[in-house]
Amino acid sequence: MRLGNIIESRGNVFEVWNEQAENKQPLTITHPRMKRYFFHMDEAIDFVLQCILLVNKGEIFVPKMKLYKIKDLASKISKKQRITRPRQGEKLQEILITEEEKKISKERENMWIIQNYS
Repeated sequence: MRLGNIIESRGNVFEVWNEQAENKQPLTITHPRMKRYFFHMDEAIDFVLQCILLVNKGEIFVPKMKLYKIKDLASKISKKQRITRPRQGEKLQEILITEEEKKISKERENMWIIQNYS
């Protein structure tokens, strides 16, 4: 499986931001245009269970997740923010499945199943 960020997982950005807000610190954002996919923990568990029933041999399951602008999410917690800079190799927009992978995938209502042709 290839998942985005799991809300309520340990060390997630919301945990960091909540701690910063509690300490009256600005929320750190690496770039104002940064975008990431998010899944709630319950959605991730449901997805895993659904994939267990579908797995055949070596497929990669990719959920169709909503892409969020990090700055918009941070603004819901605090208007006080500090822009840092992206870490080395960090992309502005997270990619869960490439266009090439979509060509060899089965598309379902809530996921892509990338076929294993090795």
